[in-house]
Amino acid sequence: MILPKITLLPFFLIFFVSSSIAKCIKEIQTVSDSGFQEVVIIVGDADKEKETWINIGKYEEICLDKSSHSLHKLWNLKEDVRINEILLRKGNINRSFIRLVSIEGNENKQLRSSGMPWDYGGYFDLYHYVDDVDKIFNELKTRGWQAYNDPIEYELQIFKIKEVIMRGPNGEVLCLMERKAPAYDKKYAGSEIGISWPFNIVTVVSDYESNINFFKNILGWHVYLNGESSYPDPGYNPSGIPANLAQTLKQHFTRFSQSKDDGAGSIQVLKNDGLDGRDFSNNSNKPLLGLYATRYKVTQIDQLLKRIIDNKYSIESRVQDVNLSPYGLIKTLSVLTPSNARIEFFEVISD
Repeated sequence: MILPKITLLPFFLIFFVSSSIAKCIKEIQTVSDSGFQEVVIIVGDADKEKETWINIGKYEEICLDKSSHSLHKLWNLKEDVRINEILLRKGNINRSFIRLVSIEGNENKQLRSSGMPWDYGGYFDLYHYVDDVDKIFNELKTRGWQAYNDPIEYELQIFKIKEVIMRGPNGEVLCLMERKAPAYDKKYAGSEIGISWPFNIVTVVSDYESNINFFKNILGWHVYLNGESSYPDPGYNPSGIPANLAQTLKQHFTRFSQSKDDGAGSIQVLKNDGLDGRDFSNNSNKPLLGLYATRYKVTQIDQLLKRIIDNKYSIESRVQDVNLSPYGLIKTLSVLTPSNARIEFFEVISD
């Protein structure tokens, strides 16, 4: 009989449509005009990679979206390319989310392939606090992560730190810091167990002044922390810089925040004197594996656009409307820093 085929087809369509809708927890609060709302990490398999963040980092999945076409439009991808997005949060923080994105056909292409800490272009590493750096170091190693050096203790200005910089299977790099002094609120930072929410991201640059000018004068951001450093004898360091060079060569850094009063969710510009690395700038504006973009929620995106244009700086993608889970309909624009690190600003229109 033909009847069963007639009744099964609508059922199949209903199932397909309902199962492809984004699934997000309710009442996700966010913060405007502050630190990054999200860091976007492109991975080969989002479902696989989320297990590291959940089991070792102690994050929770707050949104799963396998149906949205927002990224096709935003990143200029072909409409038939399948995308999987998973949004992760540590604790009840209302910002500093991690968005894992896997793009069909993108599994083996990295933004900074075999990149070293002194190579230029895009984002290098994402900063997190941990309560026990040796423990997290060993747990990540069991999952195939590697470090540029074993955990190292050092002092920087007023800070006493034990740190390791680890590279994941997709080229993503995390700086894991066990801050011994001064004391900080571990519960607020989410570092009592696992890996804290990210509070800073670094772009390594060859032209220091142009990047300083971009954040300070074009975006109008605020200097949260700056200075220069080297490593005392014997020169051991988390970045794997040869010990004899690390004792003498300076690292210049300026950490910029969107908010004058809050340095969390900042972007740090880093310049290594005397170290000439590879330049990944031509890759870093493409949606390849690794630390791809930071996203900042703003309240006046048109004013931001005007400021950038008035300063005669180019826009990577003009203001456009897209649906982005869990925020709903948003207006977004993208810019690239002088080192081609991608920043996406968005204003929520409706949820």
